Amino acid sequence: IQASEDAKPYIPRYIKKIEKLKGFVTITKNTSSAVPIMARVNSSLAVATAIGDKDVVGSTRQCCVLPNPKITCYPVDEFRQGYLVVACDGLWDVAASNQVGQAIKFMDDQKEPPEGMAKRLV
Repeated sequence: IQASEDAKPYIPRYIKKIEKLKGFVTITKNTSSAVPIMARVNSSLAVATAIGDKDVVGSTRQCCVLPNPKITCYPVDEFRQGYLVVACDGLWDVAASNQVGQAIKFMDDQKEPPEGMAKRLV
């Protein structure tokens, strides 16, 4: 289950919000990664929502990256037989959610402990 939504700057509604706050999004194709598109807010930040990135400002000097996450709730019972992966864009820039899920399943099948799984993902 993908419990969160990727806040990638190339998603049209995020582009609209960033541009409304007078920022901009640069988009490039990426052939060397599992993720085919790389996008940056003001050519630097790889996410469209963030907490603490107040220095990413638009032409009006107002922050153009909002700190409001999309929150989705699931019953904890849906996760009792699995793993919860909490990671930053450092992982998600090089691996898609389904690839991480497949890696976790493979490591679980190999009886890798959770600490080892986390180290291997890093």
